Amino acid sequence: MACTAATAFAETPQSELPRPGSAAVPVVEETHWYGYETLAVDGGATLLGLSALAASSGDNDGKLTEVLGATAGFGYVFGGPIVHWAHDRAGTALASFGLRTCAPLVLSLVGFGVGEVACSSREGEAPCPAIAAVVGAGLGFPLAVALDAALLAREPASQETVSSSTFKLVPSVGYTQGRFFASLGGTM
Repeated sequence: MACTAATAFAETPQSELPRPGSAAVPVVEETHWYGYETLAVDGGATLLGLSALAASSGDNDGKLTEVLGATAGFGYVFGGPIVHWAHDRAGTALASFGLRTCAPLVLSLVGFGVGEVACSSREGEAPCPAIAAVVGAGLGFPLAVALDAALLAREPASQETVSSSTFKLVPSVGYTQGRFFASLGGTM
């Protein structure tokens, strides 16, 4: 079938071929992918989350675990949108924020529904719908990260990444003299 179509196209006279820019030949705009930047931010958030889990066993008062977990959550929810915003793509930043918050929630609800229909729990066991909801949410996080990097992190290739009038925010988290701190700096 494909060979037949290719042969028919090759035998078409030059005057009948679609011309560039005509309705028959779509013009494809060249894009630049910057998904590696969102993936780097998400990788850092993931490492912070894993550090929070590791610290939870030896953290007597729980403060280190709380700070690491909160920072990981902040990095996941706002990291990708901040990268898009830094590329002067506010609408994409909003879409990224929606994707990162809604994908885990929607898949959690789907998991709960599937667990409610497909499972029955016995007394003393963990409720099946709750387990399915956690699995759904767990699938939603990496799905949102992958979709954000693969589909949203694209800009026109001709667009400059640094404009003459930029506004940038840089979050900072640290530990010094026995205290944790978080700050937000920026330039205009």
